[in-house]
Amino acid sequence: MFSNEKQDYTVVKTLPLLDAQNTLSKMYEYPMEFFCPNGAQNDYIRAIGDSTRDTNVPVLLCTFANGVGKTTATIHTILNFVYGAQNGWFDYPIFHKFPYPKTVWYCSTAETIKNTVIPEMLRLMDEDSYTETKEGKPHISKITFNNGWTIVFKTYDQDPSTYESANVGVIVADEPMPESIWKAVKSRRRMGAITLLPMTPLYCPPYILDEVQAGVDEGKKGFYHVQADVYSACKNRGERGHLDAQIVDDMVDGYDPEEREARAFGKFMYFSGKIYPKLSRDAHFVDPSEHTIPPNSTIYQIVDPHDSRFSAVIWGAVTPEGRKIIFAEYPSDKARPYWDFKGGKNLDEEVDAWIAMEKTFGRKVNSRILDRHFGWQTRGQTNLAQLYAESGARKNKDISFISSYKANAGDGEIAYGHFQVRNALEPMKDGKPGLVIWNNCYHTWNGMNHYIRKHETSKLSSDKARADGKIVDKYKDFPDVVRYFVCAPQMHFAPEPVPMSKNQKIWHKINNPDDYEELGWQAT
Repeated sequence: MFSNEKQDYTVVKTLPLLDAQNTLSKMYEYPMEFFCPNGAQNDYIRAIGDSTRDTNVPVLLCTFANGVGKTTATIHTILNFVYGAQNGWFDYPIFHKFPYPKTVWYCSTAETIKNTVIPEMLRLMDEDSYTETKEGKPHISKITFNNGWTIVFKTYDQDPSTYESANVGVIVADEPMPESIWKAVKSRRRMGAITLLPMTPLYCPPYILDEVQAGVDEGKKGFYHVQADVYSACKNRGERGHLDAQIVDDMVDGYDPEEREARAFGKFMYFSGKIYPKLSRDAHFVDPSEHTIPPNSTIYQIVDPHDSRFSAVIWGAVTPEGRKIIFAEYPSDKARPYWDFKGGKNLDEEVDAWIAMEKTFGRKVNSRILDRHFGWQTRGQTNLAQLYAESGARKNKDISFISSYKANAGDGEIAYGHFQVRNALEPMKDGKPGLVIWNNCYHTWNGMNHYIRKHETSKLSSDKARADGKIVDKYKDFPDVVRYFVCAPQMHFAPEPVPMSKNQKIWHKINNPDDYEELGWQAT
C-alpha cells in the first residue's frame, strides 16, 4: 500500500477517539506506510534518493549519534527498495524503479544481525511475500522475496573470500567492516550498486577517512556524508524527534569524554586507539615557509630498513632552540601509501637515491641513525650498517650510522618513544609545536596519522583499534623513524664553514651525553 502523503504519527493526537483507534490499527498493520522519519533520518533518505544522479556506484556515509535511528532508517530504506516506495518520504525514482541487481548484502556482526536487524525487518515485512533460509547458521542467512529480490546477511567473521562472488545492488555495512572485506565488496558493484555505511564513528578504520570521507571532502561524484547529533532526535530540539532532551543531557554527560564526540554528535574520533591523538594537520603538517631551517641546525638522516619494500627514510633538522623539523623523506613517490609498495631497490640503488636527494639540501648531514634491531643484526660476517657504509665508501660518501635509541627491553622501549613523540608534539615557548612535518613529506604524515592500536571484535577486524591493543603493523614504518629521530642524542654542530674554537668544543662536550664519543659525535 502506497500513500503519496508523508505520514506523521503526531496526527493521531488530534483525531477523535474512534478515528485515532482506526489509525493506530492501520499503523500496526502497515508500519512502513506510516513510518515517519525524524529530521536526520529524512536527510539520510533524501541523500539516498538523490545519490544516483551522477554515478551508478554511490557511497553514502551515515554517522549518527547513538539513538538517532540510523539502523531503523537503513532497514526502511532497504524494504522500500524491495517493495517500492511505501509512503511519501521515499518518493524518489530509485524507490519506484530500482536499476541495479535486486540483491542486498546486509553486512554486520552476527550479534547485530541476529538480535537487531532481522527482528526489525520481520516486523515490517509482509509474511506472505517471502521465504527464509538459515543455511546452517544460528540466524536467518537469506530472505528471498516473491518479486525477485534477495537479502543476504553476511557477518564480519566470514572469510573475505566469501564476499568475492555475485553482483550486488545494495551493500550495507552496519558499523565499519574490516578493510579486507571492504576491498572484496567493492568489486561486487560492477553492475551498479548503492553502498550504505551507517555507523557510530567510534571505531573508525582508516580506509573510511582515506577513501570515503576524503571523497566527500574533495567533492568527488558519488560520495555523500550525512551526520547528526543526538539532539536532532529530541522532541523539543529536533524535527519530529522522539527523545526527551533532559534524558539525553544526562546520557551525554555519562559518556566517556574520549567517546562523547562520536556517541553524542556523530563526529569522527578519526581512529580510535590513535597513538598520537593530538597530531593535527593544521598544527603539525606545515608549509616549509612557515618553519624554515636555521643554518646552525643539526641535520639527521633516519632509516628503518625493510626486507620486502623500500626502506622508510626521513631527514630531520633540530634547530638551536630544540624544534624538530622533518623536511624530506624516501621514497618520494606519492602515488600510493607506503604500505602499498611492493618490492624496492637494492642497497646500492637506495644509497644512490639518498645521495642524490642530499645534494638538493644545500647542507651536510651531521648524523645518520639506523634501526638498532634490523640494521645491526649480523648476517654472516656483516650487518646492514656495515653494508651501507661500504656502499657509501665506494661512492666517496660517508654513510656511517649510529644505532637508534635504546630504552627498557620489550614494549618499554616503544612506550618511552611514544612518550617522547607526544611531548615533542606539544607547543614550545613560542606557541608552535616542538615537532613539525613539512607538507611535502606525504608518507611521514600518512603513517603518523594512521598510527593506531588494534581493536579486536572478530578474527578479521584487526584494522580497528583500542587503546590497550597491539600496534597495527601496517602503518608503523614511518612512525618508527619519527620515534628514532625524536629520541636521537641531541648533538650540536657549528654551521659550516665556521670552525669551532677550542672553547666551543669543550662547551659542546660538557653539554652532550657522557657517551657522546660512542655515539660518533664529532665537532667540525
